[in-house]
Amino acid sequence: SFTLSLNSELQMPIHLRVEERPVDASFTPIRDSHTATFDVDSLTLPLTLRTWRAGDRFVPFGMTGWKKLSDYFTDHKYSRIRKDATWLLCSASGDILWIVGERADNRFRLTSQTRRAVVVTLL
Repeated sequence: SFTLSLNSELQMPIHLRVEERPVDASFTPIRDSHTATFDVDSLTLPLTLRTWRAGDRFVPFGMTGWKKLSDYFTDHKYSRIRKDATWLLCSASGDILWIVGERADNRFRLTSQTRRAVVVTLL
């Protein structure tokens, strides 16, 4: 796995930019598959990047219940090669924050209480 800190970039094995930003009236989250935005105060730092493991699970954005990552891959018709090539952004506590380029975890979303965001961009 690879460790990431706030306001940094990782170029291998994929190119990610991690930026901390204040959430104020001028902040607008970017809504595309190459960007994920999280509430900094809900995260355990540092962030890590790794591939999937048997038993991995997350709460897909917009949902309230847990989903096994293997079921997510099956539902989205991932091949074995694609599964093995998929990167996961995780918190220091091991929680999956983002299936990179795909879907974020709902537990770490921005809320009306969010004051600081971390924006992760797949470049």
